Amino acid sequence: MLKRTVNGVICPLHMSVQDIKENHYKVSPGFIHEDGVLPLSELLGRTITITPTGKVHCNTCLDEYVGSEGKVCDVCCNPLLDSGDVPHVVYLSLAQNAVIGSVPVLDARERWAALGASQVLPIARTSNATIASEVIAKSGLRDIKGVSAVELLSGGSEGVSLLKFENDVRDAIDNHYDAHSCAPMYASPIHYDFLKPAGVNDSELSLDNEVTGVFIGAIGNLLLLDCGYVDLIQLSGVEVVLSLE
Repeated sequence: MLKRTVNGVICPLHMSVQDIKENHYKVSPGFIHEDGVLPLSELLGRTITITPTGKVHCNTCLDEYVGSEGKVCDVCCNPLLDSGDVPHVVYLSLAQNAVIGSVPVLDARERWAALGASQVLPIARTSNATIASEVIAKSGLRDIKGVSAVELLSGGSEGVSLLKFENDVRDAIDNHYDAHSCAPMYASPIHYDFLKPAGVNDSELSLDNEVTGVFIGAIGNLLLLDCGYVDLIQLSGVEVVLSLE
C-alpha cells in the first residue's frame, strides 16, 4: 500500500492494464514511484491531494528531466515517429457513438488503454499517418480527435457493437489503395473496463497548484474526483506529491 505521502509520476501512457480474459482488459492509471507502480484503483474512496513539485520527467522513460509537459528526453526522442512517416493503425472506437482514429503501430496498445473508449476495433494498417488521415476522412465517421472529455464521461455506448460500422469503413478503403499503402486488418473488438462511477462531476480541475478530492474512478486519461476531473494529459511526466487522508 502507498505511504501517506510520496513523490511520483502519473503518466497517461503508463497505465495499469489487467488481462481479464481474451481481448478484455481492466484499466487504471498507474502511479509510478520509488517502490514500483501502484494502480490507482487501490485508492478508490480515499481522499487524495495531488501537488505538482515543479519537476517534469521524460514522458517515455520517466527518468530524465525535460523542460515541459509531454516532452521526451534526447535518448527517447524519435524524429521519425514524430514525423508521422511510420506505419499507423486505423481503428474504430466507442465514445458516445462510433468514432474513428489512428495511432502509430509501435504504441497502439498503450494509446488505446489511455483513450477512455470502451471498445476498440483495428480496421487497417497504413504505411504512414497521411494515408491514415485519408481513410478517416473517407469513412464518414467522426474523428476521435474531436471527442471531448465530457463526452467520454457521459458514456451512452453500452450495448453498441463496432462490428456494425466495420463494413462502411472497409468500403472506403477497398480499391483505393495497394496492399503496401493500406492493408486491411481482421480482428475482434478489444474491450476495456474502466473505473467508472455511477455519477460524475464534469467540471475540469486545474493543476496550477494542487487538487484535493475523493477518488471515485478513472476513464482513460481522466482522473475522477468527487469535485471534478483531472485530465492526466496535463500531468504528462509531471512529478507530483500524492497525499492520502
